[in-house]
Amino acid sequence: MPVQSPTKKRKAEGKPKRKILAKRKKASKMASPETNVELNKFEQNAEVNLPPGASLLHDRKLSVQIMRQLLTNVDIKTINSGQIPNHVDELLWDGLKSNLRALGLMYRTTDTVLVQRNQIKELEDKNKELEDADRERGEKLLVIEQNLKEVKASADDLIGELETVNQSSKQMTDMMKVMVDKFDEVQAKIKSLEADNSSLAAQILDVFEKATLKARYDIIKEHKQGLLVDGEVDEEIELYEEDNPDETRASSSVPASASTQPGPLDVEPPVHANPSEDCEMRQ
Repeated sequence: MPVQSPTKKRKAEGKPKRKILAKRKKASKMASPETNVELNKFEQNAEVNLPPGASLLHDRKLSVQIMRQLLTNVDIKTINSGQIPNHVDELLWDGLKSNLRALGLMYRTTDTVLVQRNQIKELEDKNKELEDADRERGEKLLVIEQNLKEVKASADDLIGELETVNQSSKQMTDMMKVMVDKFDEVQAKIKSLEADNSSLAAQILDVFEKATLKARYDIIKEHKQGLLVDGEVDEEIELYEEDNPDETRASSSVPASASTQPGPLDVEPPVHANPSEDCEMRQ
């Protein structure tokens, strides 16, 4: 015997059609698209626990069918206002409101779960970023540690070189001290020689001055008769003889020819055409 559909089977048994199914089909055609979408979501979610007010409705599918029937030609504002439409039974209206509350609870719970899931995902992403940053930081720390080791080795080498330079500097300092001491000795000797030289120069200058005066005295005395100004010449001769009595006595005892001979400290007088001119120049 072929398998018959439930509708043909009921018709064969003489039973009436199920009015709810017919009304559901009609309601699904008349309901707005937004309402159908919300009811489909509610029908597909099998994990929603209906509140106590919905326990009067026998099963979820049936409650959805009743909701579709009740929402036919019912404005959303009417549902939100809480007014009972004229063609809706009060008991069914309470079940509808309970289902709507459950639907809202389901959506709010779903939103919360989605938000929490997104937060968890964000936290996981941040944790991954932190792990990557820690890994990069660890690699950088290894590089920095290696660089510090190299810098420390370079610093040790530099310290060794500085110690060598310091030792050399100490040796140079000691040498400089010795050189300064020797320089002080040389400077003292130079000052002593300068003093000796100044004394010797004074002696030489004195002897030269005396020799010059002696030569002048001899020239004036020899050419006294040819000079024009006898009074001044005589006075100069007297002054010289008073200042150098030993020289004048020695020269007076020596012949005139010998006195005219230049000695080791004597200066040979220059020869002038006019003796008076020589006298004026020497004055």
